[in-house]
Amino acid sequence: MVKIETHTITGLLPNTIYLFIVRAVNAYGLSDPSPISEPVRTQDVSPTGQGVDHRQVQRELGEVAVQLQEPVTLTPSSIRVSWTVDRQSQYVQGYRLFYRPSGGSWLLQDINSPSERSTTLTNLLKGTEHEIKIRPYFDDFQGKDSRTLLVRTTEEVPSAPPRSVTVVTVKLSNSSNISVSWEPPPSEMQNGIIQEYR
Repeated sequence: MVKIETHTITGLLPNTIYLFIVRAVNAYGLSDPSPISEPVRTQDVSPTGQGVDHRQVQRELGEVAVQLQEPVTLTPSSIRVSWTVDRQSQYVQGYRLFYRPSGGSWLLQDINSPSERSTTLTNLLKGTEHEIKIRPYFDDFQGKDSRTLLVRTTEEVPSAPPRSVTVVTVKLSNSSNISVSWEPPPSEMQNGIIQEYR
């Protein structure tokens, strides 16, 4: 029995979803149950929460060697990335795969399974060179990056036309010429290297 409108529940299982209902009680009995609460998950109890030596975690994680394999092109905008782990550790919760168009900002895909050895990257820029690297992690600890691989996605026809076409008449002595100028399609829609215009 709870006398006020808040209560802390203890002894729940870790990493478990719970739903709650509340009923009011007066001298005549119980009310109908309240609507069911939103689901709430208790926190996972990780080994670091159980007193594992953080220095040992960082040391072992730093010794894990992950090697990227040559990616496989699936479509012009998606590739399959695989890796091997030369030296494993109990302190690997998963892997962080970093990728970007060469020179761009790093994007991140988490693989939340220590036994996983491949994943698919989608929505990549077509006909573009990408950099890819991977590192193991455990909670907030991170291991060493693999070497960075370069992979070029396959090209496709540009998906947008040139923009801002302008025409200017140029008078030359007794004839007229027309100067036509334009801007290329947006870079993310070029889908490769523009070789010429027609």
